[in-house]
Amino acid sequence: PQVAEFSSLLRGEKLAKQDIPAAKVPVRIMLQNAILGYREGFVNLDEVVSRYLVHDVLLGHSEVLDITGITDEELARTAQRAHQLRKDGKITGDVLMAVGETSADRDAGRSQEVVVAQVKNRLRGLSAEEVAHTVIPYEPRWAIGTGVKPTSVQIQEMHRDIRNVVKEVWNTEASERVRIIYGGSVDLQN
Repeated sequence: PQVAEFSSLLRGEKLAKQDIPAAKVPVRIMLQNAILGYREGFVNLDEVVSRYLVHDVLLGHSEVLDITGITDEELARTAQRAHQLRKDGKITGDVLMAVGETSADRDAGRSQEVVVAQVKNRLRGLSAEEVAHTVIPYEPRWAIGTGVKPTSVQIQEMHRDIRNVVKEVWNTEASERVRIIYGGSVDLQN
């Protein structure tokens, strides 16, 4: 019954408030597409964490941004709230904030500029400590489901640029502690 109830919640259906102990939820929940408030295709962050023990939260997932128009400012507010919920013990794992450029950005030679701006804007308002506890998946949007893949050198360069902007905007310690991962398509060469 809890999985069915959670599925209804994910579809955006309003449910009557029930007290379900987090320990009784038989799955580890990672939210994707969570925001503050209500919007079609998204999960209300506060509503889900008030009802379930949430392990991780993934924000800024590439495909979702293409179809919804959610802004970096909305993502930043959601990241701030997710980190508060993490401090309160309502989120027990990681807050992940994905970044990545489109094929148009890449073709125009703007990959670094776009991704650096996303890091600054999507993590705006977070403390250095919160940034250090954020996982940043680099998801080049042009490499997801297209068959085109970046080289390992391209991935490493973007990871370096992300780490450098964290150091520039927050501090060295945050840049050394933040986890940056690759979240696009892969093959044996990358």
